[in-house]
Amino acid sequence: MSRGICGRRLLAALLAAGACGSALAAERPAWVDGESAEWPRTRFLTGVGIADERSVADSRARAELARVFLSRVEAVVSSVEFESTRTSNASSETRRGLDARDATQVSTSVEIEGATIAAHWTDPSSRRVHALAVLDRRAALASIQARLGEIDSRVEKVLAAAPPPGDRLGTALVLIQARDELRQRVPLSAQARVLDPEAASSSRLDPAGISTRAEAAFGSLRVALPARLDAEIEEGIRKGLLALGLRNLVSAKAGADLEVVVTVERPAMEHVAPWFWIRVLVTGRIQEVGGGRVLSEFSSSVREGSLLPAKARARARSAIAASLEEAIAGSLVKAPAPAEQ
Repeated sequence: MSRGICGRRLLAALLAAGACGSALAAERPAWVDGESAEWPRTRFLTGVGIADERSVADSRARAELARVFLSRVEAVVSSVEFESTRTSNASSETRRGLDARDATQVSTSVEIEGATIAAHWTDPSSRRVHALAVLDRRAALASIQARLGEIDSRVEKVLAAAPPPGDRLGTALVLIQARDELRQRVPLSAQARVLDPEAASSSRLDPAGISTRAEAAFGSLRVALPARLDAEIEEGIRKGLLALGLRNLVSAKAGADLEVVVTVERPAMEHVAPWFWIRVLVTGRIQEVGGGRVLSEFSSSVREGSLLPAKARARARSAIAASLEEAIAGSLVKAPAPAEQ
């Protein structure tokens, strides 16, 4: 066979391969590398996942969509959180921080409910599967706005069940319950703003006003402290109550709305030569005076050691104060509803 014929056949083969490669490249969807006309960013949030298996690519696409969505929601929540706490006290800042964590949890559930796998493409050279997850902005926004309306309706029912005048504790608990319900709007409103910055997500109520009234009513409740406690234990209890927003602390039960009931256990000192060990256990609750409604229960335990008994006791007293403060401050996650009249 002549060299000319071989050369022509080789050239034809290379041209055919090139044409085939160009055709395959032309089939590569636009969404693999970014935005596509079929899934515009104005209407959809998208995420792309790549793997050897389709099911794994699907999972990675959903995870990528969740990552993009959550990062945007958290940015909005952080902005709202900062704006709302610049002039707040320490306890308010702590509660706002919980709102930010709730945003992540709620946002994840929305992503799972609303996202779908819209398309697949397999790279002919690597044989790896590309999956496209999409979230329809309008459909997701409609769902979120419906949930915001449900929250407002629940709060209206809570406020309508107001206790009789003069029930300071009942009034505070109703307002606390309404405030906690309204806090669920924070992450949902952030999600709505991510999906559509112009969308209406404001409450028909007054969340800021209700929160202010709740904190004022709760903070004004008179709380009777237990008598005859070690100074360090009393200090831990006081600081924990202040962190909760309970500021009106008194020493007598007469005229008080709430009381702190505690039990302190001090097992015998352990001596494991050459160390001396002290253990202190404190359990308690914050309740209505006379044993009524219980707002919170807490427990704290420490074990400290030293080569000297006196130093072991001192360390245990210091540790239990800090531990109690933390335990009480984190115990009142959500105020209970007032007792039925």
